Amino acid sequence: TVKLSTELVIAEAWHKLLSLMSLSSITVFAVCLLVYCSISRALNPAKIIVAGIKDMESGDRDCCLPVFELNEWQHIAAAINQLAFSQQLLLDERQKLVVKLVDIQEDERRYLARELHDEFGQCLAAINAVAASIKQTAAQDCPALVNETERISRITNHMLENVRDLLGRLRPAEFDELGLDASLNSLIAGWNARSGDK
Repeated sequence: TVKLSTELVIAEAWHKLLSLMSLSSITVFAVCLLVYCSISRALNPAKIIVAGIKDMESGDRDCCLPVFELNEWQHIAAAINQLAFSQQLLLDERQKLVVKLVDIQEDERRYLARELHDEFGQCLAAINAVAASIKQTAAQDCPALVNETERISRITNHMLENVRDLLGRLRPAEFDELGLDASLNSLIAGWNARSGDK
C-alpha cells in the first residue's frame, strides 16, 4: 500500500509538473509574442520613415512624414520634414535662378545679334559698296587697282558670311518666325552640314 501510495504521489507530482511546464511554455510563448509585437509596433515608424525618405529621394515633392506617438520618432520625422521643406525651397530657388540665367543669356544673345547685324554687318556692307565704287572708278582711271578692290570685296563677302553664320547661331531667324522646333531642326541641319564638310 505504501508503494502504491508513493507511486500515486509521484504520478500526481509528474502530472502537476507537466501542467506547470505547459503553463510555463505557454507563458513564455505569450511573453515572446507580446515582446515581438511591442518591438514591431515600436519600430514601425522606422519603416514609415525609410519609405518616406525613398519617396523624397525619387522626387515626390509632396511627401511628408506623419506625426508619431513616441517623442523620439516625432523629432526625427520633424527634422526630416524640415529638411525636405528646405530642400524644396532650394530647388524652387534654383529653378528660378536657371530661368533668370536663361533669360539673361537670351537677352545677351539678342543684343549681340543686333549689334552684329546693325553695326558690324552694316559697316561691312558699306565697305563692300565703297570697294565696288572704287573698282568702277579704278577700271577707267587706274586698272592696277581693280585686283585690289576685288580682293577687298572677297574678304568683305567672307566676313559677311561669317557674320551671317554667327547671327544664325546666336539668334536663328526661324526662332522668332517659326518657333523652337523649326529653329532646332535648322541648327541641327547646319551642324550636320558643317560636320560633313570636315
